[in-house]
Amino acid sequence: MTSRHESETSLNPERIGGNDYEDFVMYSLSRALGVQARAWVRHPGGIALDAQGSLPLVPGVLRCDSAGSPLLVMDARAKSTTLGEVGDVLRVLSYCVALGLGRGVLIRDGAARAQHAFPAVGVEVFVESLISCGTASEVAGGVRDLAERLRQLTVTAG
Repeated sequence: MTSRHESETSLNPERIGGNDYEDFVMYSLSRALGVQARAWVRHPGGIALDAQGSLPLVPGVLRCDSAGSPLLVMDARAKSTTLGEVGDVLRVLSYCVALGLGRGVLIRDGAARAQHAFPAVGVEVFVESLISCGTASEVAGGVRDLAERLRQLTVTAG
């Protein structure tokens, strides 16, 4: 029998105090990883794809080390179209290039996990999934699983 707490629920951002999927993802992951607030830089400014600074970029989140140096760049999107995923992977790739990082993560609601290698620029983009609705245990399990994968990516990247 399904308990009241295990019933179908929607843990969308409005129910947890945020206002979009990215807020839900980053809030959930920061709690699951036990990451201090200063280690997550949300929507950092001052990043550009080109040396002139005429192509500004604003990543979703940078995971930084204790000195404030970026370890991993992440972006979260709720879109589900193939065309949207291609554009989002390219966006994360551009963040990695601009920041000189070898790895980036795109988190999509319900996406198939994938790894895309770009050997010409020495970057890997990982597509990860995190559902934002389902039973409370399904969502919590997804957060724990994704947190562990991110922990491994951060350790091997740094």
